[in-house]
Amino acid sequence: MKKCKLIGMLIVLVMMMTNAVAQIQLKDETQRAFDSAMAMVAVTVPEASEDSSAITYFKLEQAKLSLQQYQFDLQHQKRAFTWQFYSGIIIFFLVIIIVGAGLVLSYRQFLLQEKIVQKWMSSKAAGATPQPEVTDSEFSLGKDGIKFNSAVIGLSILFLSVVFLIAYLTYVYPITLIK
Repeated sequence: MKKCKLIGMLIVLVMMMTNAVAQIQLKDETQRAFDSAMAMVAVTVPEASEDSSAITYFKLEQAKLSLQQYQFDLQHQKRAFTWQFYSGIIIFFLVIIIVGAGLVLSYRQFLLQEKIVQKWMSSKAAGATPQPEVTDSEFSLGKDGIKFNSAVIGLSILFLSVVFLIAYLTYVYPITLIK
């Protein structure tokens, strides 16, 4: 229980640190955008008439609106990437749990199958005509649900777990750099 609390606190700490770094980067980007907008307005404004003050006011308002849009875009990108980061971690652990459960289930099924074979072999050694308890493979899908019965169910579960992991690693997990 203490390990779970420690892991939870560690995750919260990482989230807070990531948020703080993103806030600092957002402030830096905003300041650079504002400085470049102000430099653009200062360079393009003529200096002599009453019309130039109206043009300057208009360009300043336009720069402010542009800066507000830029800030919104940066904030939205930050939220989207933060969500993708944490949801990616959650999905990764869920996949590991699902694949681990598949491996455990297939192992248990292999053990069960081994016990059936050993029981069959011991009854064969005792001299009786042994009848194996192995049934034919069956797969049915109906209104009652899915029924799957096979002598090689452990192998089937193992195969599905590995295919699920490969599909996750191929289509979900790859990380690409955005330029």
